[in-house]
Amino acid sequence: MKPYLIKIAVFVALMSLPLLISSTYAFWSGEYRSLNKIVDQQLGSQEACLYGTAFHDDIYAYKKTLLERKDTTDVIVLGSSRVLQFRQHAFSGPFINLGRAMTSIAEGYSLTKEIIKEKPSYIIIGVDFWWFNPSIDETIPQSNPGRNSYIYDAWNIIRWTATGKITASEISGQIKENSCDTGIMAKEKDGFAKDGSYYYTRTVTGQRPTPDAGFADTLRRIEKGERFFEHNVILDKKRFDNFIKLVDIFEAAGVKVIVFMPPLSQTALTEMEKTGHYKYINELKNWFEKSEINFIDYTDATKISSPDCEFIDGFHGGDVTYARILRDIGKRYPLLQRHISKTIDKDITDNKGHTFMKDPGITNNPEVDFLNLGCKKN
Repeated sequence: MKPYLIKIAVFVALMSLPLLISSTYAFWSGEYRSLNKIVDQQLGSQEACLYGTAFHDDIYAYKKTLLERKDTTDVIVLGSSRVLQFRQHAFSGPFINLGRAMTSIAEGYSLTKEIIKEKPSYIIIGVDFWWFNPSIDETIPQSNPGRNSYIYDAWNIIRWTATGKITASEISGQIKENSCDTGIMAKEKDGFAKDGSYYYTRTVTGQRPTPDAGFADTLRRIEKGERFFEHNVILDKKRFDNFIKLVDIFEAAGVKVIVFMPPLSQTALTEMEKTGHYKYINELKNWFEKSEINFIDYTDATKISSPDCEFIDGFHGGDVTYARILRDIGKRYPLLQRHISKTIDKDITDNKGHTFMKDPGITNNPEVDFLNLGCKKN
């Protein structure tokens, strides 16, 4: 063979090897399994099998699959990523978290038939104030469970390795570990559990830097009026009416509905009130109070004694924050109390000041002061 052909062959081999390794790694991690197989494995296992994909925009489809394949459900939680810290151990009976399956009112409507078919006793809906902001377009349901090509994803893995987003040692460690976690993110213990809740394990344990240290990113959003924090003085009344109709659909089917507004960190809430750019939120609360639905405002986390140290970022409360919310809801609605775990008081006391409730099934790594707020973690 001529020398230049040998050089070409060597070059092609050297270029192909990283692609081969990366695509093999992506395939091995379970990135290309069907959602049916992923959910069946989760529901059929005694282990905490997480699902966390690095590539696919399939959360809506995943949650819909989880809802369809779960046998019984007493309580369903519905909302955006801000309700994802409601967990099964806080409930006494079957529960499913459909957080991120409703990132807008329109998405809530798209799930009504499937939810009613499950015949839950209660639906707890967390409403985001920006759903009612006319400056923000309503998103459409995410229903694409498709998978990308191996080559496209392999190039991404190579790029992440080159930039340090994922290291060769992490890849090697994951391959050696024979866990039921599915997806590259889940292999790092970031992902959805079988109850639909989500774990931010790498962030909470300090393995992955948070983009919101000191709540800097959230405060920037508030200042600039962007990424869900767009400024406005009026709400979209039509959207509010549509939401009330959604609640009526569930109630007419015999399902009790409790609506709440998720909390903000005290730092973020103080800044929002200082700007005077969010008058529509107060108007929204007034409309909810005037309505006949069961509504609770938890925007101010001090009402449930949840400090900033219990938050994931400026507007996502952690495990303890949401356990506090559930306990308070139970006190307000005694019929829901029988669906709440009897250990919830102890769980809150044992983990107060933390974002993550200790769970050896997920990780033994301790929580750190990942927000750099001077929080004491032990």
